[in-house]
Amino acid sequence: SAVAFLPATALLRFLPAGLELQGLAGTVWRGSVESATWRGTPLGPLRWSNRFWRLPLLELSYAVEYGPPAET
Repeated sequence: SAVAFLPATALLRFLPAGLELQGLAGTVWRGSVESATWRGTPLGPLRWSNRFWRLPLLELSYAVEYGPPAET
């Protein structure tokens, strides 16, 4: 359960090369980024949350949502 309270910045070391995040906030359990970019392509904001009801099955399951990139 202590992992759930780790800051979202703890995820940075596990990101694939080419994924850039700006405005990272929240925890490993539930968090968000203001802007995500995949290999130069803007993805927009991201939000994630853990689906805790899968934990009794020893599964990590996340819901991830992203929105359209901000217009420049």
